[in-house]
Amino acid sequence: MPLLSRSRVTLTLTLLILLSVGAALLSLHPGTPRAASASSTPAAWPQVSGNAQHTCVNPAEHCLGPATVARLRLAWSSTTDSEVNSGAVLANGHVYFTTLAGTLDAMDARTGALTWSSLPHDGEFFGSPAVANGVTYVGASAAIIALDNRTGKRLWSYLTGG
Repeated sequence: MPLLSRSRVTLTLTLLILLSVGAALLSLHPGTPRAASASSTPAAWPQVSGNAQHTCVNPAEHCLGPATVARLRLAWSSTTDSEVNSGAVLANGHVYFTTLAGTLDAMDARTGALTWSSLPHDGEFFGSPAVANGVTYVGASAAIIALDNRTGKRLWSYLTGG
């Protein structure tokens, strides 16, 4: 499969899951199965696996199951400039992920529009980002970098030594 197709498939599948689960959580009441819609506000999934314990479980989720999952629909898809090489996280109405081009990208969770793309000053971003308190944290070559969620501007970096 060509690189661009793989990146689109990876991002599409990740976003379908994130948006569907997030929209379902906020728009459904237990016992009222409906398909998630793009107009719903996505729930937060601020780091890969959902939380610091990496449980991959949302204890508030009671709406998705065998009877409702078949009705989930793709809210949007987007083609990236490079293959996505991290898990995507959802927070503050945005989806954050790193690419093989070394960028950290933020997309609007409702529309899929690119909000910002950031490159570290030296090296490249790698690994999955984590989001908390208006800041996106991500690893880079020999550093940990913190960026403003709204703009993608670097707030600070910490050199790890490799």
